[in-house]
Amino acid sequence: MKVVTLLGRAAALLALTALAAAAQANSTIAQLTGTTPSVTDVTFTSNGTGGGTLVTSDGGVAVMAIGPIGGAGDTFASFLNFGPITQTGAAQSVGGVIVAPFSSGVFSIWTGSGNTGTLLLNGTFTSSTLTSASGSSGSILNFGLNSVTYTGGLFRTEFIALNGGPPVIGNLALSLASINPPVTILGNGGLTSFSASADSGTFDATAGTVPEPSEWAFAGLAVSGLGGLMVRARRRMRGRTTTNLIRA
Repeated sequence: MKVVTLLGRAAALLALTALAAAAQANSTIAQLTGTTPSVTDVTFTSNGTGGGTLVTSDGGVAVMAIGPIGGAGDTFASFLNFGPITQTGAAQSVGGVIVAPFSSGVFSIWTGSGNTGTLLLNGTFTSSTLTSASGSSGSILNFGLNSVTYTGGLFRTEFIALNGGPPVIGNLALSLASINPPVTILGNGGLTSFSASADSGTFDATAGTVPEPSEWAFAGLAVSGLGGLMVRARRRMRGRTTTNLIRA
């Protein structure tokens, strides 16, 4: 009976895991490549009390945006805008890597500076994290696995056409270069003020991440069927035990 129970639970777990795995399969919706690495594009301003704000320069970061699927899509000279986002907790050094939590926020990519021209992609993110090798001139701002919701833009429309319907969620990672001065942690857990250039970025997404009701229903039927098999197996085991007792 224990073997049957374990097999039933394992099969049910596999059925549900398959749905979860399908929901987590991300594809690239857009890529960014910085075109003006010598120009200050992103600034972090420390507030001196363990926090601060990170924001793109006025008018946005000049980049080349490629989408909707990696290098197979359209290429535009464009501008990335995000922030300001705020540091929400003390920065820590983990194995020589500085890790600092940041807040939620919004972002957008337009063909013109200052949110003008054609909107290529925009969305929201629930949290973000800045990571940087201590004292290095580069860092990564990761807006979080599956915490980004893409809400509009040409790339999103094309992505949906190629990959299915909404929702379109995923994650976004930006590599910042030419950090000046290098990122360091203050005694209160804040970061020193710095400027940077947005060097590159990858916007990953999954369309239709929420399984269809029929898929969940099928999984439920599978689990229910397994449950029925387990109940019948228990009854057979009990029947055999009762018969053996009568014969004895």
